[in-house]
Amino acid sequence: MALSAEDKNSYSIERAVFAVSGLEAGAGVTLSGLAGSAQAFFLASVFKAERRPLLAVLPTAEAAEGFCSDLKFFLGAEDVSFYPATEVLPFDTQPIHQEILASRTEFLFKLLDVRGPTLMVTSADNLMERVVPREGLAEKALTIRLEEETSREALTGRLVEMGYARVPMVEGRGEMSVRGGIVDIFPPGFEHPLRVEFFGDWIESIRLFDVSTQRSVEEIKEGRILPAGATSLSAPSLSSARERLLERADELGLNADTAEHLVPTFKLKIITIDSGQAVQIDFTKFGHDGVWIESRRGTGAWEPLGADMEKPYVDGRPLAVAAVPETREYRLRFWDKGNPNGDWSPVQKVTVGA
Repeated sequence: MALSAEDKNSYSIERAVFAVSGLEAGAGVTLSGLAGSAQAFFLASVFKAERRPLLAVLPTAEAAEGFCSDLKFFLGAEDVSFYPATEVLPFDTQPIHQEILASRTEFLFKLLDVRGPTLMVTSADNLMERVVPREGLAEKALTIRLEEETSREALTGRLVEMGYARVPMVEGRGEMSVRGGIVDIFPPGFEHPLRVEFFGDWIESIRLFDVSTQRSVEEIKEGRILPAGATSLSAPSLSSARERLLERADELGLNADTAEHLVPTFKLKIITIDSGQAVQIDFTKFGHDGVWIESRRGTGAWEPLGADMEKPYVDGRPLAVAAVPETREYRLRFWDKGNPNGDWSPVQKVTVGA
């Protein structure tokens, strides 16, 4: 069916909305004669009349963003959801900007939680991308509660698995910082970041705070922390992904050395410093900015040690228990443009204090 606002048999907006509202599943309509914001006004009118989920697909990311802005003007922000483009070309090694990752994650979780109709907007190229299956997405969120028993190390380790970048001071979504017994987190879906304060292995307080002033805005009893990106960085999923990646490299005829360059390579060495034994990590970054390093003691949680641009990195942490030898495991990822990038390397371990 074709509707036009230009010929002598033109439709009014009201008539066009009525005609479109009566369409059955699988039917189509071609609408012409609407310029500028009139297109968004028409779709907003259809949404108001139908009150059912609608998806608007625009040819480019710029067009989708502008169309979404128009829809929010006519409907309000609550009824409109925007799924942004990555702004990264296929096979480009440049990491996706953290704010974009956070917005995409927020969109997917909103679809899980939405109780009423919503009008979704995206660009055509996003329809060709794979997303996390619906059944597995909800499991990726983390809820923290006041007076809950958990350690700072366990929380930061989980946040790294959820894709959070460790920074000196939190400024944008998808970032976290650690200072003593305080962990700052800026999750998707929050207007202000969270400040989680520990007393031993207990969460003593959870507060929202202002990024610019660092002052508390509100104290809350619990917070639902969404992953910084929809991709899982847990050890099992990363190990599985690496195995599939290396299998694919083998199918393409890449030799073992070339395949291994898809992740950092490194060697561990026990050295002596003023405070005792330390672990020296010599790594190869293969043209990347640097590496992101994590370690864990025994069966504890993975602890981010930070990024290093030039080798070697020296882990001079004291023993958890004085004079008691401990096993430490290490894994590395590439670090590019201020964010971890790519898969984890195979884990290596060494005993310190023996």
